[in-house]
Amino acid sequence: MADPQLPPTQPEPASNTNLIAPVGILVAGLVGLIGSVLPWVSVTMSVPGGSQSIDSPSVAGPGDGPWRGVATLLSAILLVTAAGYLFGRRNRGLLGVATVFALLVLGVGTYKIVDVYQKAQDEYRLMDEAFARLPAAARGPVASFSELFHINPATGLWMVAIGGLFGTVLALVQLLRAPKPVAAEGWLQPIPAPPSALRPVAPASEEGNPPTA
Repeated sequence: MADPQLPPTQPEPASNTNLIAPVGILVAGLVGLIGSVLPWVSVTMSVPGGSQSIDSPSVAGPGDGPWRGVATLLSAILLVTAAGYLFGRRNRGLLGVATVFALLVLGVGTYKIVDVYQKAQDEYRLMDEAFARLPAAARGPVASFSELFHINPATGLWMVAIGGLFGTVLALVQLLRAPKPVAAEGWLQPIPAPPSALRPVAPASEEGNPPTA
């Protein structure tokens, strides 16, 4: 029974820190999804007095089309899984799925970033060979093609990789913090020891003597 002289205790407000990781995973999926539809390659052309940036879907043509679709699909699944965990039943299964798809998004983004740099080097080499065949008067003060054009991954591709990276880290952190499932009742439970055998008691004698064992 509570002491009537003490003021009633107020329940402590629930902390929202346990929502940081689920919300972060949701945001990571959204970032990857947006990045999958933005330009993946940026071509910067140096001009007298400054430079001009030209965003392009790819360096080598439509070859990135399937990869864009893969990145969009993986990011969408990550987003849906994170939303299901945040607003639905929070179990470790959804966290495991989110971790796998975040890793896949990170893998696609990292692979395409490396691929863009490799294709850029190939483009530089081919264009430098063609540029070297031009007369010196036509080349002007420029020594190579790479001095005129710079090919780099664009914002969209970086968003895919960053979304996958943060989604992976947050999903792993939340997976380690989530409670492990409890075994079902009756499974892996210790078997109670059987009760000890009772010794028979002799009936009392008619003279009132105590019973003998």
